[in-house]
Amino acid sequence: MRVFFSAGEASGDAYGAAIVLAMTELGAFSDRALAHGLVGYATGLSEKDGDVKSAAEWISGLYSNDPAVGFLSRVGSGSLSLADLEAEVTADIGSGLIDRHRLLSETVFAIGGRRLREAGAAIVEDSSQWGAVGITESLKVVPKVLWGYDEAKRRLTRHDPGLFVPIDFGYVNIKLARRAKAAGWKVLYFVPPGSWRRDKQGADLPSVTDAIVTPFPWSADILRGMGADARFYGHPLKAMVASVPDVEERSGLTLLPGSRNHEIKHNLPLMAAVAKQVEGPLRIGVAPNLRTEDVERRWKGLEGPPAEFVKDGRAALKASRAAVVCSGTATLEAALCRCPMVIVYRVSKLIEIEARIRKPKFGFIGLPNIVLDRAVVPELIQHDATVGAVLSHVSALSVDGTARSLQLEAFEEIDAACGPTDCFEQTARLAIELSGGLP
Repeated sequence: MRVFFSAGEASGDAYGAAIVLAMTELGAFSDRALAHGLVGYATGLSEKDGDVKSAAEWISGLYSNDPAVGFLSRVGSGSLSLADLEAEVTADIGSGLIDRHRLLSETVFAIGGRRLREAGAAIVEDSSQWGAVGITESLKVVPKVLWGYDEAKRRLTRHDPGLFVPIDFGYVNIKLARRAKAAGWKVLYFVPPGSWRRDKQGADLPSVTDAIVTPFPWSADILRGMGADARFYGHPLKAMVASVPDVEERSGLTLLPGSRNHEIKHNLPLMAAVAKQVEGPLRIGVAPNLRTEDVERRWKGLEGPPAEFVKDGRAALKASRAAVVCSGTATLEAALCRCPMVIVYRVSKLIEIEARIRKPKFGFIGLPNIVLDRAVVPELIQHDATVGAVLSHVSALSVDGTARSLQLEAFEEIDAACGPTDCFEQTARLAIELSGGLP
């Protein structure tokens, strides 16, 4: 089983890692599974397909200690069977005679970041700094993205076909999915681009995929109507939020300034100015693709008040009475954590000019409002995102009252709309099925 993940941003990196861990729990990367894949690869390399003896001789080269003699004598040369070879290789992986990490890195590889690396994937290209909004900011990361795209293309043609799992990031992943399909890979698209749209989905998706797991039920309905094999297993964020314990007594404020560098640059100063006028515990969530020390340095430069910097934004949200959240997936996290919020988004003057020219057509920018298709959370964009406006909302949301109650009631609807909490387990089962099942 060979699996190639392609995650272009912080949320995709986290989703990919969760799928890898779920597949691992189900046995996809067990010693037996790795042995089965290795033996299958070795027999495929032999001039005579299925020549078990030749496969054993090739595998013997993977051993570091007395490689050939010990291994070949144990598997035997006369009545050698495929089952015998797999059993011996399985035992040797378990005992460490064959480097398990090396085998896993040739089985699971990814375009991704820290989360996928920690889950066991070999990182082909680090995409932790690929995130950008707007043409101006996107141009800054184009060289990195194009380099990663070229490396991914090489991997897709160099390796025997397996399962390709693109995650969001349609700019690159639609092209890679098309190339993967042409090269014989199965394609499982997780969180397809634009899945939040209620009027349309990507026109290319049915032709470049074998299956799609989408986070919204209306997206699955539209895609199925287009001829795609689309599944709705619940929103992945709901599964992630469910894994974090609830806190009985909430206090203070959480600030989530974004996961992209330009979001930090333009939204953190606003949040620092707000925080200076707020009492109680203060928590700042640092996206997994960012370095905590870099955000802390910026905060000190802004003379922000004392704060706890946390990598687990969900835990911070569950501990807080209210939050100020940069528009993005974190807004849905806050809703699922039952943390009333105000959504903010500030951008550079160039992006503002670009937006005025392009005139994007959308009713809302915040996912809670998009999910319910009505305004349930205040959205303060650019010049509307003033310290006074944010403070007004934070003050109203931090105490029991109408503003807080209305959001909490809406969050119950959002929770129901986001479906079950076993999204990653169901996706892992589908991924194993598309890969040919467990040995």
